[in-house]
Amino acid sequence: MRKRSISSFAAPSVGAPAEPAIAADETVLAPSPARTMQTALSQSIADAPRLEVGQMLNGRFVLAQRLGEGGMGTIYKALDLRKQEAQDRTPFVALKVLSEDFRRHPEALKSLQRETKKAQILAHPNVITVHDFDRDGSTIYMTMEYLPGQPLDRIVRAKDFKGLPKQEAFKIVRDIGAALVYAHENGIIHLDLKPANIIVAETGRTKVIDFGIARAVARPQLGESDDTVFDAGVLNALTPTYASPEMLSNGAPDPRDDVFALASITYELLAGRHPFGRMPATEAQKAALKPTRPPGLSTYQWRALQRGLAFDREARTPSVAGFVADVTAKSWWRRNAVPLIGVAALAAGAAAAYIYFEQTAPEQIGVDAPKNPSLSQVDGTAEMRNRLASAAAEAVRISEISERVRIAAMQSSARTVALVEADRRATTSDAVRKAMTELAALKAVLAEVDHQTAVAAEAARIAQAQEEDRKTAVDQAAKLAGTNNDAARAAAAAEVTRIMGASNEATRIAAAEEAARVVAQEEVDEQGAVAAQAARNAAEAAARSVGAAPAIAPRKAEADLNRIERTALQSRLRDLGFFRGSANGSFGPATRDAITAYQRAHNLAATGMLTPEQIAALLQE
Repeated sequence: MRKRSISSFAAPSVGAPAEPAIAADETVLAPSPARTMQTALSQSIADAPRLEVGQMLNGRFVLAQRLGEGGMGTIYKALDLRKQEAQDRTPFVALKVLSEDFRRHPEALKSLQRETKKAQILAHPNVITVHDFDRDGSTIYMTMEYLPGQPLDRIVRAKDFKGLPKQEAFKIVRDIGAALVYAHENGIIHLDLKPANIIVAETGRTKVIDFGIARAVARPQLGESDDTVFDAGVLNALTPTYASPEMLSNGAPDPRDDVFALASITYELLAGRHPFGRMPATEAQKAALKPTRPPGLSTYQWRALQRGLAFDREARTPSVAGFVADVTAKSWWRRNAVPLIGVAALAAGAAAAYIYFEQTAPEQIGVDAPKNPSLSQVDGTAEMRNRLASAAAEAVRISEISERVRIAAMQSSARTVALVEADRRATTSDAVRKAMTELAALKAVLAEVDHQTAVAAEAARIAQAQEEDRKTAVDQAAKLAGTNNDAARAAAAAEVTRIMGASNEATRIAAAEEAARVVAQEEVDEQGAVAAQAARNAAEAAARSVGAAPAIAPRKAEADLNRIERTALQSRLRDLGFFRGSANGSFGPATRDAITAYQRAHNLAATGMLTPEQIAALLQE
C-alpha cells in the first residue's frame, strides 16, 4: 500500500471528543516503596472530582476543551482570562492537570515544580514553552504554550497508517532530535519520549512536550542544587512501550535512553508499526525479537536504526545527534558522492604534486645529499609514500561508500521492475514474488560486476602507462637537480609536477575502480545466497501447492544453466565448504575442483561435472 502523507491524517475538529489513550503507551508509576505511601494522603485528594469543560481554575483559566489524557494527567485547552483582558491575539494556553496516581503521590507538587523549572529553561523552537505551575484546592496543574496541531500518536494509531514517506518521517525525526540534543546539552534527559508527547503543529513544525519525569544528568552543581531534596525519579514513571531495557530495570538515566525511544519512534514512522510489536524492551530482548528492515532504507540507514534499537546500552548509538545524522544520511550521500569523489581526488592530487615537487627541488635535498640523486632517492621518501598512500586510501573509502549506495539503488529499482512484472503475470504467491525480486536484484549486480571489472582493468592500464611516464620525467629532473641553469630546472620541475599529477590521479582512479569492483563482487556473493534461498522457497511453495515433494522441474543439465543458476550453485558449494572463490557464474578450475570434492564427499563419481540430479540436490540442501 502506498504510504500516505502526514497531511492526509486530519486532526479532529475543535470540540470533538478526544480519543481514549492507548493503555500500552500511558506513562505509569512502576511499583516502588513510594507507592506504599499513597495511603497516607488525605481522602479529599484521593476523591477529587473530575474536571469538566467549562470549569474555571483559580478564577483565571476556563477549560475549553479536553485535548488528551494519559497516565500522567489530562491536558486541556484553556482560555486565559488575563490574556483575553489584555486583548492578546492568542489567549489560549494548554493546561495539564496531574492524574489521580500523581495526585496521590506525596511528592506530586514537588515533581510538577521540578518539571516546570526544568522545562522553563528549554527555550527551543522544537520544545513546547512552559509557563508556570499552580494548584486550585486538590487540583495540581501546569500551564504551557497552546499549539494547534495533533499529537503524533493520533497519526501513527490511525486505522490505515502504513508509515510516512521517508522524507516526511525524517523531517519529524530531525525536529525531535533537535529538541533532545538541546535538552541533553542543558543536562536534561526526557525519559518518557513517545508519540503522545510529540505534537505535529499545523505549521509543519514538530515539538516535544512533557519533560515531566526528566532528571538532570548527574553532575556537580554549584550554589542552588536541589538534587538531594527531591529527585523526580522516585516516581519511577515511564512508558513501557518505548522505554529502554535499562529504564525498565531501574537503571540510572542516560541520554541513550532517549536514543532508544527515538529509534523506536523512527521505526514506527517508517514501517507503520512498532519495532517489537508494542512489547516492552525487556520482554522483546528475552524473546530475541529482531525488527525487520523497513522498505526504502539503505544498508547504512538500516544499520544506524539497528544501533539505535540495540538492547545493550553500550552497543547503542551514544548520542541523539549521531543517531539522527546516521539514519538520515543516505539522501545526502546520493546528492554529494560524485562531487566529493571529484573534489577529494583533485585536492589529493594537488597536495601530492606539491609535496613531490618539494621533495625533488634542489633546495630540499640538503647539503649531504648527492648532487645527482637517483629516482629512488628523489621519489622514495617515506613521507612521500605515506602521503600518496593516504590519498589513495581516501579515494578507495569514498568509492566504496558511493558504490554501495549506487548498488542499493540499482537493486531497489530491479526489485520494483520485478514486482511490476509479477503483477502483470498475476503472480500472487509471496514466495514466487520474493524469488523474482531477488533474482532480478542478483542479475543487476552481476551485470554491474562485469562493468566494474572492465572499467577497473582499463583504469589499471592507464595508471601503469602514466607511472612509466612519471618515472621518466623524475629521472630527467634528477639529472638536472645539480645544475645552476635555473630555467632548465624550472622547466623540468614543471614537467614533473604536470605528469606526476596525472599519474597520481590515474593511480587513485584505478584504486577507486578496483574498490568498486570488489564491493560489487561482495554484493554478488551475498545476493547469490539470498537469491538461491528464495528460489528454494519458491520451489517448495510450488510443490506444496500440488501436494508433491519439493523439487526443481524440469531438471536441468549444466549446459542448460544460466548465469544466475550457476552463481547460486557456486554460493551453495561455498556454504557447504567446498568452494573458496567468488560466486560469479563462471565455472572455472576452482569451481570444478569444488564439484569434484563435493562428489567425493557424497561417494559419487568424481567427474567435476554436475548431473541434473546433483544440481537439483544442491539447490534443495
